Amino acid sequence: MNLSKIHLFTTVLAAGVVTSLATPTQAQVRDVFDNQAIQFAEDTIVEFEFVGTHGSFQSTIGIRNETTGEEIALFREVKPYDDFGRSGTERAVPGQNNTGTNLDFVGTIGDAVQPGPRVNVVNVSGKPQGAVVEFPFQAGNRYTLYLDSVSATGQTRRRVLSTQVFANFDGNFASLSGGTRGNITGSRIAWEDGGQPEVGNDSDFDDFVLEAGGFLAGVIPCPPIR
Repeated sequence: MNLSKIHLFTTVLAAGVVTSLATPTQAQVRDVFDNQAIQFAEDTIVEFEFVGTHGSFQSTIGIRNETTGEEIALFREVKPYDDFGRSGTERAVPGQNNTGTNLDFVGTIGDAVQPGPRVNVVNVSGKPQGAVVEFPFQAGNRYTLYLDSVSATGQTRRRVLSTQVFANFDGNFASLSGGTRGNITGSRIAWEDGGQPEVGNDSDFDDFVLEAGGFLAGVIPCPPIR
């Protein structure tokens, strides 16, 4: 992505003197962005880009503030996959990662997938409308990501969390300002929704895929306080 995906809301950060003005509480908070937790020492906005979904379950991915209990959906499927209800037969391709392909019940932004109703959509040149959203993280609060999934019949429902083995973080806090690595921008978070009960967990980690952050530190200046 060609613009900042992570903005730290402080002018002193841009001046490079955050630690000298940080409060005692902020100084004790460690920046973390992985399976353990998501937390920041400063109020931080992170942009999340939708990459793709695969699988027959209808899912919603969002952020839970473990400090306050508030939950916000980042992206949600309004139907299980793009071709749901249309003529033709979709074929499951379990056990392999199909990210970037048209295999295994594909969901794309603007069709099966929409941004959450309460997030701010970021318009990015060359990206589909709604593919990039941003979320404001409060300093010192602890967060997790969640993935809610329901089968097409509605009989099976489940929730998995980023603190479990069902979320694979390819990148960490440093990756949020690390630019592009191969075909990954920032930190890629690939999810396994648990698989259908009759076949178990297929461990393909392509059921919902996002990327967070990605701008190169020092290239794009921090925005002013508003």
